[in-house]
Formats: sequence, structure tokens, C-alpha cells
Amino acid sequence: MPNKISTAKVILQIMGWLDIICAIGLFFIFLFGSVILGITGEKHAFWASVILGGFGLGISIICIIFGVLYLITAKGITNKKNWAKIVGIILGILALPGVPIGTVLGIFILIGLLSPEANTWFTE
Repeated sequence: MPNKISTAKVILQIMGWLDIICAIGLFFIFLFGSVILGITGEKHAFWASVILGGFGLGISIICIIFGVLYLITAKGITNKKNWAKIVGIILGILALPGVPIGTVLGIFILIGLLSPEANTWFTE
């Protein structure tokens, strides 16, 4: 596997695991906040607790979906799948607005997957 493609694959794997770890952390933070809010005994605390918990669960699920997508894409790149190149490029573009770290990682992903080595890697 060429170095540029290997770099893009490793970055996708790291971003995938970080997304999953962050999703778990966010879930517990929102769960803890929801429980604390719910036990205050105020009039509308129950509904605020439900909304906060639901919001945290929703964000966590979205982060896990993206994390799994990153990992599946990295595996597809290893197996020379054309769909993985396309999905990797899309994920690299989606990472660009995450200034400063996401931008740098997105650029590295795009450099790896749009390089001439990538064309030969995915057509073999």
C-alpha cells in the first residue's frame, strides 16, 4: 500500500475510534446531567431531564454512526474497494470545517485519496 493511501487509512481509523470514544463520553455526560437535573425535584425538571437525555442519546448515536463509517471506509481502502475511495473523499471534505485539527486531517485524507498512487491502487 502506498504511503499516502496508508496515511489516509490510518487517519480514518483514528478518527473512527475517536468518534466512538467521544460518543461514549458524551452519552455519560448527558446521562449524568439528566439524572442530576431529574432529581432536583423542580416542577419541570422531569421534562428537561428527558429532553437533555434524548439530546445526548441522539448526538451519541450520530457520533457512533460516523465512527463506524470511518472504520468501514478504512477497511474498504485496505481491500481496494472503489466505494471506499469515494466515501473517504466525502469524509475528508466533511472534516475540513473542523478547524484546526479536522482541517489538517481532512487535507491529508484528500491528498492520499486523490493522489496518482490512489488511482493505481484502486484499479489493480
